[in-house]
Amino acid sequence: MVKRVVLARGAALPSSTGLGRAHHAIESLLQSALVPGWTKVITLEHAILHFAPSRLLTRWRKHPASVSTSMEGSNADILHITDQEQAHLVPEDCELPVVVTVHDLFHLRPREIKAGDISVPVGDQRPGLLRRRDLKRLKAGLERADLLMCISEMTKRDVERMFPGKPTALVRHQIDLDYWDPEGNPRSRDLLTEHDDDSKCLLITVGSDEPRKRLDFVRDVITSLPEEVAQDIHMLHIGSEVELSDE
Repeated sequence: MVKRVVLARGAALPSSTGLGRAHHAIESLLQSALVPGWTKVITLEHAILHFAPSRLLTRWRKHPASVSTSMEGSNADILHITDQEQAHLVPEDCELPVVVTVHDLFHLRPREIKAGDISVPVGDQRPGLLRRRDLKRLKAGLERADLLMCISEMTKRDVERMFPGKPTALVRHQIDLDYWDPEGNPRSRDLLTEHDDDSKCLLITVGSDEPRKRLDFVRDVITSLPEEVAQDIHMLHIGSEVELSDE
C-alpha cells in the first residue's frame, strides 16, 4: 500500500539555493516515484516575502498556523519538514508522525574548531535578539518531532547529544557516485566554458563561503605563492552565486 507524505517548508526558495536545492531533491524523488511505497500529497510553503515585518509575522505566526490547520483531519500518513531551519513548523499535538530533516546544528549549537594555530567559528556565535527567539522556536520544534532524519554521521552525533533519546535516522543526500566518478565518467571542462580560462590551472571550490569552509585561507595560500604561479591559477567558486547545469 502506498503511503502519503506531506512536505512542508517556509519560503518557496528556488533550487539554486542550498536549502532550496535539498527540498527540491526530496520533492523530485517523491514525484518521480523513486521512493518505493511513498508518494507526495502536497507541499506546504509560502511565497518569498521581502518586507521584514511580514516575513517575521509569516514565519512565526501565519505559516505555522496554516501547517497545523492543514494537518487536522489529513488523510496523509506523515508530515516531513525538509530542513531544520523550519522545525518551528512542527505542529503541537500533531495527529500524524512528523519527521524533520536535519542538515546540521551549527546555528543551534555554535562552536569553534581548532585548525592549526587558529580557531574557526562554526555557526553564529552571537545571534541577535530576534534570531535567539527564532532558534528557541526551532529547538522546541525539533523536540516535538517524532523522528530526526540526519544527512551525515556527524550531524547524527550532534543531534543525539542535543536531543538524547530522540529517534534518529541516517539518510545521506542522494549522490550518484558512478555518474560523478572523475575517472570512470570524466566530465568535459567545456561545461565550465562561461566561467573558465583554459589557459590556467583550474581550482574549484564547492559550497557556501561560510568561515568554517576556510576559503579565505585558500585565497591567502594562493596569494602567498610566487606571482608567476599565482597568476596561473584560476579559482572558481561554485555556490549559490553560480549555478551550473547538470546537463
